[in-house]
This record gives sequence, C-alpha cells and structure tokens, in this order.
Amino acid sequence: MKNSLLLAMSLSLMACTHSGLHPNQTSISDSATTISLSNPTLSSYTWQLVQATNQQGQAISSLFVRPDQPVSLQFKDNNIGILNTCNHMGGTYKLKGNVLSVGNLVSTMMACDAPINQLDSLMGKIIEGSSTLKITTVNGQPRLTLVSASGDTLVFKGIATPETKYGTQAETIFLEISPKTQTCDAGVRQMQCLQVRQVKYNDQGLKSYVSNSWENFYAPIEGYTHNINERVIIRAKKYPVKNPPADASSAAYVFDMIVEREQVK
Repeated sequence: MKNSLLLAMSLSLMACTHSGLHPNQTSISDSATTISLSNPTLSSYTWQLVQATNQQGQAISSLFVRPDQPVSLQFKDNNIGILNTCNHMGGTYKLKGNVLSVGNLVSTMMACDAPINQLDSLMGKIIEGSSTLKITTVNGQPRLTLVSASGDTLVFKGIATPETKYGTQAETIFLEISPKTQTCDAGVRQMQCLQVRQVKYNDQGLKSYVSNSWENFYAPIEGYTHNINERVIIRAKKYPVKNPPADASSAAYVFDMIVEREQVK
C-alpha cells in the first residue's frame, strides 16, 4: 500500500513537471473553439498572461513574478501596450492574417527592483518582430495564444474592456476626492460614501469646480483605492448603465489616472 502511494505521488509530480507549468500559471483546457482574429477583437479585451513556455516546452517562470499584477497586453489604434512589467512599454503593430508584426518598443525609464526589472527585456524579446496569433474561447472566455519567432508560446485570457463591457464610449470626468468619507443612505442600507467635487479644466489647463461643496458619491470607482491620508484629483471614465438594478447607479465609473495628489494628516 505504501509503495503504491509513493508511485502515485511520483507519477503526479512527473505530470506537473512535464506540463511546463509554473505554479502561478493556469492550465489551459484542450476543449477550445477558435474564433475570428481581427483588430476589433484584439482591442475589445485586456489580455492577461496565464501561461508561458519556451520552445522546449518548459515554463518561463520569470514572467510570473507579479502574480497580483499579471503581465498584460492591450491593442488600440494599431498600437500595442505591455502592462505590469517594470516600465510601461508600447509600439506600433500590424496584423496580417494571423501574423502579428511589432516594431521597436519604447518604454518609460523607471528603475525597478529584481526580479521585476527583468520583465521589460523578457517581454521585449518575445513581442518585438513577427509572431503568430490564435484566439479561442475556453468555457466562454477568450484566450489569445502568441507564438514568437523563437518558439516561445504565451497564452493570455481576455478581460473585456469597459467599452466592451458597457457597450458604449465613456465620458471623461475629473473628481476631487476628500480623505474623509461620510456615512450615507443607499436605499435600504447604509454605506461609507466618498466625498467628491467635480472638477473642470479649460483649454489652458486651469481648473474650476462645478460645485464648491463636497457631495456624497454613491457609486464605486473601479480600480480606485481610497487613502484616508490623501486628497486627490482623479481622471475617471463614466459609462451609462442600461437597466441598472434597483438602488444601483445608472452610471459605472472606472479609474483612469491621478492628476493631483496631496498628503494630509
């Protein structure tokens, strides 16, 4: 019985080793359906890396050093962006059939600690030049498979962009957010509301306030984390929501960037 158990454990370990998967990587099911490859399909999603192997089928573990912020690709207006590496990287691309051709990438010049600092060069070597693409769906979720000229294979899962999710373009707004929150009524329940003032900027970049008084903000802002020690002005995307549930906001808000930041006691 003991020998049988050891044999089963050994076979299980061998299966994991030969699969080429790093512990942080996600196994991809073989039951996938191929879908049409096009620029609109690529730009409809943010593509998060879930699996990477070299030409020998071995896992490229060094691409998974930020499990909470997976390396991602974005496609828009014939430009490709590489997110969650050390620096933000990007360049132009062309798609002809299933061949993706990426020009020289440019990036910001921020320094990062090891091992994050190696992500730029690793992704640059894989993405620059020509590679082949395939999009499939696995359990209803899009998967993008990229095979580089050197034989590396990257698999990404598609996360719908807000434009795809809400089916419309956004209105860009600016919100000043107070460090303090306020207890407020949200239908039959109470919650902590952000205190905000909407900001306007003119053509010269001078700001003014729609209202000088702080107002309760009932809707969540996707991607924004509130800090009770900061006063910030953020740029956000506002999307109308069709047929919102009762007591829910008729708009969805997505954090874009911080415009101003001030530390407060």
